Amino acid sequence: MIGVIFLINSQDEAIFSGHLWSKIVANALILMENIYSYKSSFHWNYKLLCSSGSFALFSLLISVYFYLNTPRPRSSNQFADKVNNIAKLESFIVLMAGLLMFAFPDLAMLGLKNSNETYRSLCRTSGILLFSLSFESFTISDFIYLKDKKTFMLTRLIGSLIELGVILAGHYHFKVFAMVPETAILILINMTYNLIVFYGYVITVTPKTSVAADSKSE
Repeated sequence: MIGVIFLINSQDEAIFSGHLWSKIVANALILMENIYSYKSSFHWNYKLLCSSGSFALFSLLISVYFYLNTPRPRSSNQFADKVNNIAKLESFIVLMAGLLMFAFPDLAMLGLKNSNETYRSLCRTSGILLFSLSFESFTISDFIYLKDKKTFMLTRLIGSLIELGVILAGHYHFKVFAMVPETAILILINMTYNLIVFYGYVITVTPKTSVAADSKSE
């Protein structure tokens, strides 16, 4: 979601088409998840459902409106950028993580004891947000300009580094991840992801021909 802020000045009018579509899918799933949690858990009450559900519904309607008024991508970029393949790999990794959190919340919440439906609902919602991020990464090949792809990968890297800081702070300061093995697994996954995204960020600036072609397309 951070990438939207950094890409706001892009000259590609269709750059937000994939983002808006992912928001439509995510908010629709969140709305259904809220209804499911309300019916299956005593931790959810009517007021909480109305608050969370109305926010998801409002965000869904806003996303639909802007999606209908946003130009569609004309075609995939004709230049075979290596970053497209890295983005698809990143999309697959995020999708698998989202599926794990959505389908198996108890397994995804490493080291958490006394889990209840509220925690499972939050875990499933996080999985839905990962679905959204995965779809955004998959549509990076529709970006016209190389600089937008480079910016997109940079925002992914920044977001992941922030996540790493949250993991470390949760373990050492707030004692959220009390068990060392679970923390080590989270850090290993995060660092592997960071290396993949960083590689995708670096390779977008190598060949001069791609830069020349990018300038010509502008």
